[in-house]
Amino acid sequence: MNSFAERLQKIAQRGQGADAGGANHQDIAAAWVELSLMPTQANSAVDVLQLGSLAAQVAGTSLGRFVDAADFLAGLRNHPAVQDAAEVVRSLWRAEGVMRRCAGGDDHAHRTAGISTPAEACRYAGVLAQTLAMRGRLNEALPHL
Repeated sequence: MNSFAERLQKIAQRGQGADAGGANHQDIAAAWVELSLMPTQANSAVDVLQLGSLAAQVAGTSLGRFVDAADFLAGLRNHPAVQDAAEVVRSLWRAEGVMRRCAGGDDHAHRTAGISTPAEACRYAGVLAQTLAMRGRLNEALPHL
């Protein structure tokens, strides 16, 4: 049987259309559906972190379903595998904050919980700017660069 990471890689490839020369909206949406069913299969904090990262990219950046992505990430913060992994939980808080901000919501609580060092603040700003830019919202992205 494939490892969790291998399954994530296959989903990512389908979402990118690696086998068909480019993904369409249906491929990406199918990848999101498949990802949304995977939390129970994650066995480690690394699995949960990778799942959250890919889910944010697929649902948020690719599909623009920021609220769905944020809600999914919020659920991952309660996954049993991350209860003793503070850095992973902070990363999930930051990712959720980016998704909430891109959805037009307030990200203050997420930044507070997810940022404990200047490096984490820089990561947050960079990912927020990149996500906004990928969705064609360059004017919103510029202040975060």
